[in-house]
Order: sequence, then C-alpha cells, then structure tokens
Amino acid sequence: MIYRQFALTIALSMAFSAFLALSFTPALCATLLRAEHLRGNFLFNWFNRAYERTQKGYVHRVYQSVAHTPRWMIGFAVIVVLAGFLFLKLPGSFVPEEDQGYALLDVQLPRARRSNARLKCCSKWTRYCEAIPRWNLPPWCRVPASPAMARMSGALS
Repeated sequence: MIYRQFALTIALSMAFSAFLALSFTPALCATLLRAEHLRGNFLFNWFNRAYERTQKGYVHRVYQSVAHTPRWMIGFAVIVVLAGFLFLKLPGSFVPEEDQGYALLDVQLPRARRSNARLKCCSKWTRYCEAIPRWNLPPWCRVPASPAMARMSGALS
C-alpha cells in the first residue's frame, strides 16, 4: 500500500510541476527577455558574456574528449564497474524493513508467570496469524509445541 501512495504522490507532483513549467515559464521568460529590457542592462550583458565563455569552453572540452576517446572509455568502464559494485552492496529499497510485510511480536508477561504461559500466548498469536489467508508464515516463524522444544530452538531464551 505504501508503494501505491508513494507512486501516486510522485505522479501528481510531476504532473503539477509539468503544468507549471509549460504554462508559466514561457510567459515569465517573454516578460523578462523583451528587447528593451536587454539593452544597457549590466546584469543581462554580463550573463550573456559569461554564457558565451562557458559555451566556448564546453565545445573545446568536447573536441578534446573526442580526440582522446580511449582514455574516456576507460574512465567510463571504471564508473560502470563502480556503479555495479554499489548496486550489489547498497540496500535495494527506500522502504524500511518494518514496512515490508514483517510482523514482530514481543510478549511480556508478569515475572511470576512461567514459560508455559508465554508459550501459550505465542501459540495463540501464531494460530491467529495462520488464520489470515494472505499471511503465509514460514516454518521458522511458528512457536514450538512444548517448553522443552522452545528451549532447544532458542524461542524462550
């Protein structure tokens, strides 16, 4: 459910952002960039000069990169290997483990109660969880049948 909510939130925010970008941005640019605003404006003239310098530098760098293709291909291969390594080592999801369909049960009974009472309580919850059809409990999740088996399996430690 959390994935659907997250997907819906992202989709709506992208649609809203696209609407604003496609409707208001051209109108704002047309207002700001009229020819009479550009003449003699120190800020716009400085920006245009800086932009042209950056563009010339970028084009020069692209020509240099094309001239030294093997070096850049080695760099690209290193980046691909690093990305593959990080893909294998980093977690695969932004959703914490608590939201991935796991159920945790912590039983705390009064100190005077014996382990049989704890075992009965856990068995009751196991039966409850098994009755829910969409919960397919793995064998390691079930409570042992007797206190002796529970001590052997470490369930009551």
